[in-house]
Amino acid sequence: PMDASAMDDAARRLYALGCEIGRGSYGRVYRATRIADGLAVAIKMLPTDSDNEVSILTAEVCREIESLRRCKSEHVLRYLSSHTLESELWIVTELCDAGSLVDIMRARRRPLDEPQLAAAIKGTLCA
Repeated sequence: PMDASAMDDAARRLYALGCEIGRGSYGRVYRATRIADGLAVAIKMLPTDSDNEVSILTAEVCREIESLRRCKSEHVLRYLSSHTLESELWIVTELCDAGSLVDIMRARRRPLDEPQLAAAIKGTLCA
């Protein structure tokens, strides 16, 4: 069996990490490149070193991974893989270059107008 540091090294050799593109209550999201083929991806990095949070995090993350794995919609980010490292769990998905709706609204410095909001809601419902 592979030890934890060897697993960390193997996962880290698969991707070239770029800049942080998001942050949430459970972890950070980075832009990365899959080294094998140059594909731009997003990697959600979730710390797994706090015993109090691990059981809650594990259940939520397992549901998220299973939902992403099952979903085959052009309106939802495609799940690519996940990797368990010594102190982190990486969830790798396709990259949405435009960012989130919040990112778009921040960049525009105003909320979505009615046609934009309608398009966003339609995409959500189609997912």
